[in-house]
Amino acid sequence: MISKYSEQLVYRPLEEMQYWFAYSSGAFLEPGYPPLFYSRTEHKVITPNKSAVAGIGEGIAGFLAQRLYQCRKLARPNHDYPDIVMEGNGKTYLGRVLKPS
Repeated sequence: MISKYSEQLVYRPLEEMQYWFAYSSGAFLEPGYPPLFYSRTEHKVITPNKSAVAGIGEGIAGFLAQRLYQCRKLARPNHDYPDIVMEGNGKTYLGRVLKPS
């Protein structure tokens, strides 16, 4: 669904988010070290990959529109509003996914 509905080109966005959750929780495995958990010592604001979050959000939105409203994709404007134009049950839907800032 992500590759079908998202305008973001993200390689393995679900794994990207798993990596961020592991890192932000304070339990993180450093590459090349034995399988032990290390806590983060620096107090920096850590944000997830915004393209991965946007791609997952757009994939979920497209999936729900397809399943709940029996929609099909009509247009996918690139970096413009609406994020997606879909048609289902004789109605046209303009989809907008809010992306993290």
